[in-house]
Amino acid sequence: MADFKSVLNIDENTKWRIERQRQIERQAKRDADRRHAMMRQPFLEERLLTEDNPPNCTLAAFKEPRLRKCPFKFDQISRVDKITQHPDQNAGKCDGGLDGWNWKVGFEGVTGGPFVLKLFWDYEPPEPPYYFAAQRECQNAALLQQMHEALRPETADKGPVRILPAPEDRSECRANLMAFCDEQRAIQKQHPKHEDLEDVTSMPQLRRCYGWMKVTSAQLKAKIPRKRWPPFVDCGKVVRGLDRPTNEKEYLAVVYEYTEESENVTETMQETINFLHNAGFHFCLSSMLRNWKNSMLVDHSDIIHVGGNGWRNVRLLTAEELLPGEGRCR
Repeated sequence: MADFKSVLNIDENTKWRIERQRQIERQAKRDADRRHAMMRQPFLEERLLTEDNPPNCTLAAFKEPRLRKCPFKFDQISRVDKITQHPDQNAGKCDGGLDGWNWKVGFEGVTGGPFVLKLFWDYEPPEPPYYFAAQRECQNAALLQQMHEALRPETADKGPVRILPAPEDRSECRANLMAFCDEQRAIQKQHPKHEDLEDVTSMPQLRRCYGWMKVTSAQLKAKIPRKRWPPFVDCGKVVRGLDRPTNEKEYLAVVYEYTEESENVTETMQETINFLHNAGFHFCLSSMLRNWKNSMLVDHSDIIHVGGNGWRNVRLLTAEELLPGEGRCR
């Protein structure tokens, strides 16, 4: 009888383990499907990023951020240079990585340069667990521009931006991000300030983005000199790079302001970190110190907005926690 009960127990344990494994697999599939769906969300807007086309700050625009199109043309590029100028630095680790490649460029007829052109390896969403870098950076840039627009003195009549400092969960982070939208500002304008909320009247200096552009392989071949062609980058589990184009493959690129190399100031960096944290952005666990220049975050793939793919429960990062060295490919 005891042996029979033992057999029954073993059988029940086996059934439990099988069912548990099935539950894990079903959950993994649901998570993968959700990530796929998020990476298929549109993130580009056809309007040009110019002063007479301000960002849309409605609630719907904050829920589905889209970056405006760069007013410059790729064919206007007049010079291409590497970003890493120091002879002791490896351009293969500093000018590109897991997401794409960066060049220091100038545009003919465009003042205010030089600029940075970041070309993404992936034009289509990759398979999980990898994130869609082009989507993440475009969404982040769009949101930061919307937030900047909401804090301009010229828009003060729409109402104040009020947030809950030090948000602790997704709902609080989402509420803080949506506090910048027109609808929430209008609500706050009609009510006295709640004692738990703080007014946001300014934001730290963040890297300026000039919008997105699409580039064909033929254009790359015509404009990028051989000596500036990106090498293959070893990112650990995967090697990224750009073959010499032989067809009309299309790529996505984003244009940023160029930031000179300069010492980072911990206090200034922490102000930026605190602002982004309060606005609902999560820093990647592998955030690197080399992604900051002149106390400014220059790699916008280091942050994930609260509605973005890969966002986790919020934790306040400190500037001292940023990993030194060149360990993370960007």
